[in-house]
Amino acid sequence: MRLLLLGFLLLPLVSFADNASLNVQSQKGSDALSGLKLEPKVTVEEKAYRIYGTFKLEGWQLIVDRKTPVELDEKLRFEILHPKDSPNGLEFELTAISPTGKVKSNIIQIQVQRTVLLDDGEVAGRYTFKAGLSLTSVSYSQSDSQTLYQLTPSLKGSARYVLVPHQWDLGVSGYTTTLPLISSTSAGALLFYGLNARAGYRLILPEYPEWVFTFSGGLYVLSTIGRTDIGYSGVFGPQAFPSAQYTFSTGEKLVGYLKFSPVATAVSELRFDSNEFAFGFDFTPVAPKEGFFAQYPISYALDFSFLSLKTGNLSASSHTVGAGATIAF
Repeated sequence: MRLLLLGFLLLPLVSFADNASLNVQSQKGSDALSGLKLEPKVTVEEKAYRIYGTFKLEGWQLIVDRKTPVELDEKLRFEILHPKDSPNGLEFELTAISPTGKVKSNIIQIQVQRTVLLDDGEVAGRYTFKAGLSLTSVSYSQSDSQTLYQLTPSLKGSARYVLVPHQWDLGVSGYTTTLPLISSTSAGALLFYGLNARAGYRLILPEYPEWVFTFSGGLYVLSTIGRTDIGYSGVFGPQAFPSAQYTFSTGEKLVGYLKFSPVATAVSELRFDSNEFAFGFDFTPVAPKEGFFAQYPISYALDFSFLSLKTGNLSASSHTVGAGATIAF
């Protein structure tokens, strides 16, 4: 039963940016460097910080870290690129040398602040939806019957509601298997279906902007239909559903999740050795800039599930593997 997935209730597209400013200090034992004006705002590039300024001491030469001359334009303006991987970290020295050899220096410190950039589309009250299809392998057995194996297409879908942007959301997801392509018996198909309802909280770590963690919990309901001699119905339980999303520097996203849910047909029968444990991965490539998939991004999922059901007089187990794709809209 366990199928797959589903859920993923689209994790928010959250990213981070660095803002930088300058702190200027006189070099110890040196006069303050007059005629130098640095703009407080620094442009943050992929591999360097770009610093702007003007230098108005006629005839003087301006040097970075006592080795790299600074070029001035006709208006005495200049730009300095300070590499992010500089051995000196966020600090460098500006030295001015007069025509007579007099030296004045300043220490320039780049101060970086990390800021969360929130997706403009992440607004309270917004719904997002996903729908997909997977090919699912199910091996199911119970105490009073033979093991059943099926290879079957599965339909899945999910909806997410933004409660507090980039913090809290609500979601539902569901799946159902369809008529099997391959079955170990000709006695008829056993169809599996399930429904998840949960609330989730996103944890963002500014030190690791490529990661977003989501902690969810809720209710899980599962059942079977199509056969009277095998299967179960009315099974439910609480679920824990932590997940993590990693965004690559090239824009692709990889999501991994775990799900654990004690299950039974009555609250009094809930126990940890009767449960479903599942995990899976969801990969979203960079969407093209135009065309159908630019508007409706596609993701690829791989899911594993293990059910051990002990409730009333029924003891059953299943192993499920699903692989497929989903579209967000």
